[in-house]
Order: sequence, then C-alpha cells, then structure tokens
Amino acid sequence: SEMMRRARVEREQRAKDAAAARVAVLASEPVFISANAGPGGRLFGSVTASDIARGIAEQLEENIDRHDVRLDEPIRSLGSHQIEVKLHEEVNALVTVEVIPVEDE
Repeated sequence: SEMMRRARVEREQRAKDAAAARVAVLASEPVFISANAGPGGRLFGSVTASDIARGIAEQLEENIDRHDVRLDEPIRSLGSHQIEVKLHEEVNALVTVEVIPVEDE
C-alpha cells in the first residue's frame, strides 16, 4: 500500500540520516592503534580490520562490524592511513587510522 511504501521510504531515510551523522563522528578525530614496529616503521605483524573496528569502538564509541571496514590488505606500516568504513548501502565514512609504535615499558 501507499502508506507502507511511505513508511519504508521514511525508515530508509532515517537510517541514511543516522549513517550520515555517524560519518561526522568517524571523521572527527583519528583512531590511534599501537603496534610493534622495527626500524623504518615496518610493523611486526599487521593492523587488521578487526583491530580498526575495535579501535573505533573504544575511542569513538561507534560500533562497526569488521566486515564494513574496507581494508584491501592489513596495514603494515606506522603512520597515517585513510580507511573507508561502510555505514549504510549508500553511506561510507573515511576514518583516519594513526598507527603508532608501542611505547617500551
């Protein structure tokens, strides 16, 4: 019916608006992930989509499924990385992931 169709359109629009609001949160500040690195900034191991999803949850308080973190391959170097996160069928966010060396105790 027309009413159900309109309700569905409104629901989809709300989901899209909510996702758009989350884009701003995810873009607001970098997510810091510490990793063990050798000379030249190469990581021992790597930073994965799961690590990034966990970092976003802990630091930005946004729950992201690791499958929505668009990472072609794990991050293997220190520094700043722009990572795309899918929030909705039509809404992607760009998250800055700063990989920093683990501080020696």
